[in-house]
Amino acid sequence: NQIRFYNGAKIEISPGKTVYITKESSGLSDRFEKEFKSAGLKARQIDILDSPIPALEDAAGIVLVPDVFSSNAEAIKFDFLNAAFDLVKKNAESLTASGKEKGAFLTGVSFMGGAFGFSTGKFCTDPVFAGLPGFIKTAAIEFKHVLCRALDLPDDPKTCLENAEAAVSLMMTQGEVEMGLNGDSCSITHLAPKAVEKKTPAVTDKDIFAITGGAKGVTAAC
Repeated sequence: NQIRFYNGAKIEISPGKTVYITKESSGLSDRFEKEFKSAGLKARQIDILDSPIPALEDAAGIVLVPDVFSSNAEAIKFDFLNAAFDLVKKNAESLTASGKEKGAFLTGVSFMGGAFGFSTGKFCTDPVFAGLPGFIKTAAIEFKHVLCRALDLPDDPKTCLENAEAAVSLMMTQGEVEMGLNGDSCSITHLAPKAVEKKTPAVTDKDIFAITGGAKGVTAAC
């Protein structure tokens, strides 16, 4: 579904808590930091690729921004996903404690056109980075007191910068785990039932079945 100007209840962050944003090179993390500070929140950037994974004891928000627009994106894509996973794992207790106290959020940002690849337009960012929304959705199941958001933005750094204020707002707004943002339009993915023609499958005990992820919802809730 695509709607305009998504409105929802916003979480509140305890005074003294901090929002942490992973560094990247396009300027988007800089802009996110600025928008959080404009909203009256403490915010700073952290490097998770060239530094040890930090313990963020005052974390009330973590924003994972892959450096997809860098010329080095191909070389660091798997390292980023691993480091992002380790960062969330290491700071899960701090986020949960902040959530129980007042409010906390975890956001993974992807760049598949603002609609998770379902729009008619093409996107050029490496689909490997789509692994980020995958474990954000898993975290949403496990972290009961943390607002988890997989946020998809356009595949263009200039447009992303223009959408930064709205993106920061969506990170702290209650709603579906997966939300896409492009201009003033917000895209929300939903599973839709589809009739299946009943037939006897032509399979034998020698056939092999491969089951993978990607069914939009921890493999469509299995």
